[in-house]
Amino acid sequence: MKVFLVFVFIVFIGLSAVWSRSEDNMKYLAKVARRCANSTGATEDDVQQYLDVTIPQNRRAKCLYACINKLFGVINKDIEFVPQALKEYARLTHAGQPEFQRVLGEIVDTCAQVNDTDECELAYKILNCLVPESELWSLTEEDMKYVLKITKRCANVTGATEEDVQSFMARDLGQGRSGKCLYACMHKLFGVITKNIEFNPQALKDLARWSYSGQPQLHQVASEIVDACAQVTDTDECELAYKVTNCLMQEADRKNFNFREW
Repeated sequence: MKVFLVFVFIVFIGLSAVWSRSEDNMKYLAKVARRCANSTGATEDDVQQYLDVTIPQNRRAKCLYACINKLFGVINKDIEFVPQALKEYARLTHAGQPEFQRVLGEIVDTCAQVNDTDECELAYKILNCLVPESELWSLTEEDMKYVLKITKRCANVTGATEEDVQSFMARDLGQGRSGKCLYACMHKLFGVITKNIEFNPQALKDLARWSYSGQPQLHQVASEIVDACAQVTDTDECELAYKVTNCLMQEADRKNFNFREW
């Protein structure tokens, strides 16, 4: 279930990702980005790439990110990276998710020493530190340790066994109650199941959008899979988590899509 394993790293790939990606907030971010485009000479393509969370490759796009980062306090007037600004966004947008905030904070801390005297290059370096370019959304051994730690925290809360944890890490869908509740805890942590015990397809669709940036065909298939499961419901969060995951796997198999590597 790479969909949950990579989520913690995708959230911080830009301010548009850290901020809640509701329709209203996306409109706000688009407005801010276009305001910065006017002052930096960035094009509409540069704005769209920002909204699609794409690492900038040209000077205009880098300066667009710099302008937005400055507006949100991520780069200060002395052209310095302010990691605390990103941590504050995590605190605001993921209130009630302390473990999620902690992991995101540690990710930001790894990039805390990034610096450059050019604000555009600094914005690029910050983003490039937070998002490994070499292998899109790949998980290293260290990344897996983070995920394992979070999973074990959920196991402690739900009473899941070590076998349940290993099954989750192996991306196997368990049948027992404890395994289902472990999935539910992880789903809730990443916003896939809401506090009202409802499936939130948009959380997965946003992930697909980020994971397959520059791969529109894969993004389209992933979105179709999520849409096919959008009506899954249950009043029991553990059963809901099981039904959602099972539906996604079945739809992925039907489309010959390797969901387990998503």
